[in-house]
Amino acid sequence: MTSDAPSTSPGGTATPGSTASAAEAQRADAQKRARQLFWLKALVIGLGVAIVLMMIAIIVRMVMIVAGTDRATVPADTEIELAVPDGEISGIGLSSGRIALQFEGSDGKRIVVYDIATGAAVRRFRMTRGLASEPPQPQREGRSTAEPND
Repeated sequence: MTSDAPSTSPGGTATPGSTASAAEAQRADAQKRARQLFWLKALVIGLGVAIVLMMIAIIVRMVMIVAGTDRATVPADTEIELAVPDGEISGIGLSSGRIALQFEGSDGKRIVVYDIATGAAVRRFRMTRGLASEPPQPQREGRSTAEPND
């Protein structure tokens, strides 16, 4: 059975070495706890700073999206070449870094949406007469997705 009390000699007196070693053990234990507490505090403070920085980054990103500054800008003197379908341009629309051109040709009316920064066509629309009984199916490689695969 162990005890925190200093050990006694057979005569009933305390041994001076045992009291000193117990005090050193308590001091070493207190230092160990202080180091652990220091690292725990450092971890909590570091995580708190990381959370604050992430919240600031999220708020800045939201403001950039709302303000429209998240798009790549193109210098005014830059010339961008667009691959356009046959026909004449009958309408133009510009919004949030994209330009929409309406074409009238022998095969009907088309609208092509281009990204201003890259000049790439991002969306194409073909206009037809009449009402569709079903929602339009996206075209892929010249075939409708509604057609069965062979």
